[in-house]
Amino acid sequence: MIGHKMQVREHRHIFLRRELEAVLRSRKPGETLPSYTEMIRTYGVGQSTIDRVLRDFETSGLITRQAGKGIFVSPRASKKTAGLFPRTILKSI
Repeated sequence: MIGHKMQVREHRHIFLRRELEAVLRSRKPGETLPSYTEMIRTYGVGQSTIDRVLRDFETSGLITRQAGKGIFVSPRASKKTAGLFPRTILKSI
């Protein structure tokens, strides 16, 4: 049973990553991403799943986070979005 829960959690992570990748592609550098509250409501995932995906995006230079202000598409993201996402997804599987 524990293995099944872990697998479901991993699937949520991959699902959210794909959804947010689409959001990143549709936004310009400097534009905001949805808030944690909006993501929880929209995607039905927990805060830890959101943290995991955003941490990966931040490490890759796709987003920047500013406490109390929001999550922003990085100026470098437009250069990275073309080829990064398929590799990012595969790395997490």
